Amino acid sequence: MTPRDHRIQSIARDVFEHARNLVLCATLLGLGLVARERSADLLGASRFQGVIGWGVIAVAASLALLNLWVGVIRFKDWKHWKLWSVGLLALYGLITTRIMEAMALLHLHGR
Repeated sequence: MTPRDHRIQSIARDVFEHARNLVLCATLLGLGLVARERSADLLGASRFQGVIGWGVIAVAASLALLNLWVGVIRFKDWKHWKLWSVGLLALYGLITTRIMEAMALLHLHGR
């Protein structure tokens, strides 16, 4: 393999890893929002009813910010890295919003 092929494989691996982490964080955020309203249905939730949903939301937001930070650091070697970083942030917002909409629809149909 040529050095260019290795670079393309490395970028592809990073993109897929980053996308997987983003989908996981957005799903956790959606689950946290659902758990905030329905935490009484969870096992042992009577003691922690007000904290469960917010705890999951806080963990998901922290992981998403960490993932975004790692992505921006990787872009610093690229030409026009600030533009790529803004694009990444916009993509984060779009994907997270769509996944949370899907979670809300599942939550509404589950009632």
